Amino acid sequence: MRTPFVALAALVAALFVAPAAQAGNCASSCGAAKRTCQMSAVTAFRSCRNDVKVSGATGQSRRDAVHSCRDTFRTAIEACVADLHSCLGDCHTPPPDGSCLATCNGDAKTCVATVVATAKTCAQACAKGPGKLACLFSCGHDAKTGLDACAATLQSCRAACPSSPSGAFLD
Repeated sequence: MRTPFVALAALVAALFVAPAAQAGNCASSCGAAKRTCQMSAVTAFRSCRNDVKVSGATGQSRRDAVHSCRDTFRTAIEACVADLHSCLGDCHTPPPDGSCLATCNGDAKTCVATVVATAKTCAQACAKGPGKLACLFSCGHDAKTGLDACAATLQSCRAACPSSPSGAFLD
């Protein structure tokens, strides 16, 4: 029964280490989004591995299924890190205050803070016992979906902002 404990530890680390709602700056929001993304990936991996375990698969079939879980996990973690780098890149070149892009970034920061807070509340509501891993998986899945929605909204907002034909100025 170690799997739910490990998933819970990953969730606690992801949600309680410098949350974006408390930090107030761009890099902290990026870090909180990355931790929430990683929490989702870790919980999904643990759930996948647990599903393999209870499926009754043996031998090569079981090894292949676990390898598939690991491959999916690695891909998810790589996506979290890529999103972090993109987010941090945007932090280093912030748009001018009051510009369309600054408004988009502010809205995205609020969106990420809301997703992180919702994931934290969801995880805290998961009851102890055999269903905890499934509950944490659901929280993580919802958090990942929320972060993806924040990113899509940010990209749409940025695309709608006016810019110069050469890209020499932003707003």
